[in-house]
Amino acid sequence: MAGLNDGLGNEELGNLGSQVANVWVTGSVVSQSQISGLDVFAAGSAQAVRVIGTQVYGTTVSGTTAFLTNASGTALAYPTLNSTAGSPYYNGVILQFAAETIITGGQWVTVSGAAGGASVKAKAAVVSTAPLGVATATVASGATVSVLTNGLAYFIAEGTIGNGQHVKMGAGLALNTVMESVTASGARGVALAGAGSEGRSLVYLW
Repeated sequence: MAGLNDGLGNEELGNLGSQVANVWVTGSVVSQSQISGLDVFAAGSAQAVRVIGTQVYGTTVSGTTAFLTNASGTALAYPTLNSTAGSPYYNGVILQFAAETIITGGQWVTVSGAAGGASVKAKAAVVSTAPLGVATATVASGATVSVLTNGLAYFIAEGTIGNGQHVKMGAGLALNTVMESVTASGARGVALAGAGSEGRSLVYLW
């Protein structure tokens, strides 16, 4: 059978070993076991308990668990996920904390807590401290703040910053600037796109 065009419902390829080269379905595909194959393509979203294959394409991939394998079929303990949808900025490793004070989006953030790790809270970082990351949005005191600790973000340049330069937290009172770091020691990232003083520099945080 070269292909199956089906939109009427109630039909199945239920015989053991039955195969078809191409299947077009206008409704939904439901499996009580698994959906597997060399490539799984989804124009909208792929939702399943397990998605197995060497590549997964889709706007959204969701489910209880996603198992990914390499070309030889070996399971990947730490699979690489690539996204081309939406803005890449403020996407990366994000941690959430209760805000001890008002925190403005774009501000450097640090955290503190009682001995033993209890009651860890976030607040705007002060000059000369080692910041954990940058707040992705403005939040009120007591609210949950999302802190980007690794990824791409724009910062205001405190002085001229060249492309590829190591950067650290600036000394500006707004706590939302970066400045060049003389050495990699103590740097919080690298400028992918430099800027003149008060300009916007694109920084990869690490």
